Amino acid sequence: MRETAEEKVLARLKSLEDTQKTTITTQALADSLGIKRNSASHYLNNLLEAGKVTKISGKPVKWISEIRDGISNDNPFEAFIGSNSSLVNEIQQCQAAVEYPPKGLPIIINGKSGVGKSYLAGLIHDYCLKKELLMPQAPFVVLNCADYANNPELLSATLFGYKKGSFTGADQDRAGLINDADGGILFLDEVHRLSYENQEKLFLLMDQGIYRPLGDKGELKRADLRFIFATTENNDEVLLDTFRRRIPVSISLPDFNQRPFEERLNLIQRFYQNEVVSLKKDILIISDVLDFLAFSKYKGNIGRLKNLIKISCANAWHENKNEKQLVIKREYFPTITDTSPQEKYIFDDLLISYSRNPNQSEKVILPYSRELIESFWEDIQFFNTNGFNQHIFSLLSTKINKIVKQMGQELNETLQKTDISIRNNRNFFGQLDKLEKQTGVKFSKEEQFIFLSIYQYLQEMKPLDEALIKNAQETVHQYLKKENYLAKKIIQNLASFKPANESCLEVFYSFVLKNYWQTKVQVPALIVTHGSSTASSMAAVVNYLTGDFVFEAIDMPIESSVPEIVRSVRQFVNEVDTTNGFILLVDKEFLR
Repeated sequence: MRETAEEKVLARLKSLEDTQKTTITTQALADSLGIKRNSASHYLNNLLEAGKVTKISGKPVKWISEIRDGISNDNPFEAFIGSNSSLVNEIQQCQAAVEYPPKGLPIIINGKSGVGKSYLAGLIHDYCLKKELLMPQAPFVVLNCADYANNPELLSATLFGYKKGSFTGADQDRAGLINDADGGILFLDEVHRLSYENQEKLFLLMDQGIYRPLGDKGELKRADLRFIFATTENNDEVLLDTFRRRIPVSISLPDFNQRPFEERLNLIQRFYQNEVVSLKKDILIISDVLDFLAFSKYKGNIGRLKNLIKISCANAWHENKNEKQLVIKREYFPTITDTSPQEKYIFDDLLISYSRNPNQSEKVILPYSRELIESFWEDIQFFNTNGFNQHIFSLLSTKINKIVKQMGQELNETLQKTDISIRNNRNFFGQLDKLEKQTGVKFSKEEQFIFLSIYQYLQEMKPLDEALIKNAQETVHQYLKKENYLAKKIIQNLASFKPANESCLEVFYSFVLKNYWQTKVQVPALIVTHGSSTASSMAAVVNYLTGDFVFEAIDMPIESSVPEIVRSVRQFVNEVDTTNGFILLVDKEFLR
């Protein structure tokens, strides 16, 4: 079958991406094909309408052969999976570095082979163009220093250029890559392969903007460019101190298996989506393939994952090219010696359709709740190590909503609606109503069902990793003190029910309250009086009338000693946030 003009354009776009490791302008594509720019633009827009390419608006417009939904025209970094979740801090560092006046700061990207270092460097260039930090046609020049590891003189000549006769074979003057990158960005991959001599030459350029081509005895040349470096090695061990100190921004990218669960799924889905577009066929991925891909450890990371997906599609195509859809089976993958699979079985089959509307978001893969819960715990541990902020809590709260929705679906399918379960549900809701009278906190019917779904699901679920749960408990106690305190109150009221994992409940309820409960109380207050219910009655009246959790209460027996009362008050103070102060109301018996 004869190749169409659009297919030729798409094939050339992919080829240019592979060689240049970045997004491609319309003009660059037109020049490569030997056609007019407006013709290239016409074919690219046809491909965009067919859902086969992604357009990144800016000056100039740039194109990607992969399908990437939800990319903001204002922020090319959104194409990088993890930019709004686990890698939000790293992306913010990149943005801060390139925006730093007057000419940005050099960046080094650390990570093992295949984690996306070159891809991120290309997005940094796109971001600079979009934000007009560079001129519209500013170049992005790439050099892999590993290609010249055994010939540092040739590497120096390639970088800095050379004069005729400076070495054998130098039959004419030639400008180097630094000259080519003038006004734009020079990206040096595998920078640890630079000799110390070449590192010294580079930091002179980074310091003063001057350099000398090989064999040139004349005036020093000047260049105005930005630098991005990448390495798989430890910076301190492979770079000169003087060179390293001139690279203030260091970004680390994690291995594929260290990525949060949902990001691994998104990567798998994106790569299969690209194959769907290339092959023009629906792809059905069998569940054990998703299990295998999501939970294996690849030495080649994301690059290795992408190749495995291509191989599986090639084998499926070979056997079933005449079928309406390709079915990806486990046997379509090669015998693999560089992966360490984890035996987990959580997925249903996934169908990726070729005919989908390119303006619609990709279908979300929902695993079973247990795996979502485990990944949520891992996310908390990850962010607890790397720092929390309001944006992170918003992301985690969104994930809680997804987990609760999935829990409800599974409970409806697995739990029988017997008279006993209905009666237990009424008792559960009765305890929440009782809590409302004590604290003034009123939950809607929807919110009550959320609390019930979590409680029921955790009753049925096997135990989770205790270390992860403890870490999550410490996190909510530190960052969600108000919500955590009320969550514990809810759990106390549910003590008469079949025990669920209280530690898990505490974390989940704290995040649910973060989503649904807004208190106006800024200063915690405590009433302490003698009597079996004096303090609690007073607190309940105020809380109920105000519709907010204003007062906590401690009812102390008449015979209670002062040290016992002090211990109870201290326990309350340790549980709540006293940053803005603390109000204590006591009867005068305590003052004697």
